Amino acid sequence: MTTAKKLSRPTQDLIDSATLFFGLIGLSDFFLAGVRFMAHQRLRRVLTDILFGVALAFFSYFIYLYGTGAFAWQIVLAAEAVTVGLLVILYSVLRYLFPKKL
Repeated sequence: MTTAKKLSRPTQDLIDSATLFFGLIGLSDFFLAGVRFMAHQRLRRVLTDILFGVALAFFSYFIYLYGTGAFAWQIVLAAEAVTVGLLVILYSVLRYLFPKKL
C-alpha cells in the first residue's frame, strides 16, 4: 500500500514469477497423482491431486491474464473462487456416484 491508501500493481517480474510458481506446483500435483496411481493408492487421493492441479493451473493462467492486462485482480479472484467451487462440486458428485471406488 502507498500513502494514498490504494493498492499498487505489482511489477511484471513478480507477476511472471507467480505465474511460473503456481504453474509448476500444478504440474507437480499431476505428477504426484500419476505416482500415486502407479503405486495403487486410493483413487480418492489421486482424484484430489488431479483436481488440485487443475485449480492451480487455472490460477496460474488467471495470473497470466492479469499480467497481460486482460483481467483486473478482482476478476482473477472471482474466477478462481468459481473454479474452486466447481471443482469441489465435481469432487462431491464423483464421491456420491462412486462411493466404493473412491
